[in-house]
Amino acid sequence: MTDSGYPRSVWEWRRGTPLAEATKVYEGEQSDVSVGGFAYLDRGRRYELRYRSLTFYTSSYEIKVGEAAWAPIPIPPDANVGTFADQLLVTLRSAWLGHPAGALLAAPADGFMGAGDDAARSALLTPLFTPTETCSLEASTETKNYLVLSCLDNVVTECRFWRPLNISHLMP
Repeated sequence: MTDSGYPRSVWEWRRGTPLAEATKVYEGEQSDVSVGGFAYLDRGRRYELRYRSLTFYTSSYEIKVGEAAWAPIPIPPDANVGTFADQLLVTLRSAWLGHPAGALLAAPADGFMGAGDDAARSALLTPLFTPTETCSLEASTETKNYLVLSCLDNVVTECRFWRPLNISHLMP
């Protein structure tokens, strides 16, 4: 357990085996708020993510795509990360690489993780949502074919839809 009383370790357990046979695959620091990990299929791609919540508002993430090795996701510590098809989705809490706080960005996961520096990563980022004085991103969710953004514009909710095109980029 962490000092905050949350899980500190990630264990891998195989269905149908005794819990005692689970193996520890990741561990955070005692001072972390929490530690977690998960694996899933996203439109045919297998992703594994693990994270350390350093504070209630900052985290560090690592990703494993397919058979690739674990790698840290180079995003600000206060950003959130997810995936949609072959895209890495980054939601910003503070400005980063010319994008304002509150933006939702997409980049090809393989290209982003393979980019050598922020300039190369920046060239791959596509803003799916950019906040304005009157419009903010309330939430996002996924269906089989769409990424759905719930935006609050002048206190009125509107939905914006993105769909994968050729599984290599998103289009409205």
